[in-house]
Amino acid sequence: MKIIGGPFSSVPIKKGYDLLSANNRNLYLVGSGRIALYVILLSILQEYKANGVLWLPAYYCDMGWHIASNLGYVVKYYPVIYKDCQYNIKLSTISKGDVILYLNYYGFSQNQLMDEINKYKKKGCIIIEDITQSLLSNNKSNFADYYFASIRKWTGVFTGGLVYGKGLDKYTNQKVNFELVNHNKSFFDDYQNYLITGEGNRNYYSSCFYKAELMIDSNYEKLAMYQPDMELVKEWDIELVISKRIQNAEYLISNIKNKDILMFNEIKKGDVPFFLPVYLEDRDSVCRFLDSYDIYCSVLWERPTGCQAECNLYENEFGLVCDERYSLDDMKHISDIINGIIN
Repeated sequence: MKIIGGPFSSVPIKKGYDLLSANNRNLYLVGSGRIALYVILLSILQEYKANGVLWLPAYYCDMGWHIASNLGYVVKYYPVIYKDCQYNIKLSTISKGDVILYLNYYGFSQNQLMDEINKYKKKGCIIIEDITQSLLSNNKSNFADYYFASIRKWTGVFTGGLVYGKGLDKYTNQKVNFELVNHNKSFFDDYQNYLITGEGNRNYYSSCFYKAELMIDSNYEKLAMYQPDMELVKEWDIELVISKRIQNAEYLISNIKNKDILMFNEIKKGDVPFFLPVYLEDRDSVCRFLDSYDIYCSVLWERPTGCQAECNLYENEFGLVCDERYSLDDMKHISDIINGIIN
């Protein structure tokens, strides 16, 4: 049986297309999104007279805390509350020179969130925008000092992240983590076959990807992206990716009967869904049920280290797969199962 969900293992290519041809000279490809954030935070310590205080959203991954604290930052969190198809944030006690990281969740437009962050940009804070989830969306800010993303979260490369900002060239190098590359090479082909046929051991592939994440965390000094991955990304068919993700997400929005569980009920112009987010009180039982049909949903994060700020998302939110690997028949399969268990 075909597997729906899970990490990527291949890259859709459009020959003759160069995704990076028009990119600004301040954009750099690096080994991962975490390495990109490391480069930014290291640069800020060296280039700015910053306070060494980093504010992270309460709904975020633990890697932000680990990278920043290892560099000597004091890490604080600001609340993130979901209500009425909007992620709302509360910022207070922030000082000029503090660093604020934020993101548009799932690639959907969040103008209210962006406007709130911009107030602090005008007050002298340094702004980092994590564009991983909005990488292909046209809803990014025009005021952040730095931008970064994980390309690996979107397509099947062994390495891949990007970082944008002035003065970062001195903090990048050409050292590739070949241990990571060779590890991924050892199982990607078999994993691709598993996704298509369902034949294989899911726990084995999960352990392989987990080991890859540990390899990234163990050495941020090997900053560079693997050259063959760069060539793939240059010809990555983002037109296909964008059109399929929008088509699939719109199908799910139209065909899931209980609209109240959908965190966004429309795709606005410029939005490209990372996943389609759903909010449920009994999320874990629903995810287990979908899992029994080989539909693996994305639960983004557990509450990060030291985070006491208010957030109503960790126990209730998950993402439905809508990426370019899947057809409208697959989306029908997902929506039929959800409609059968959620009134």
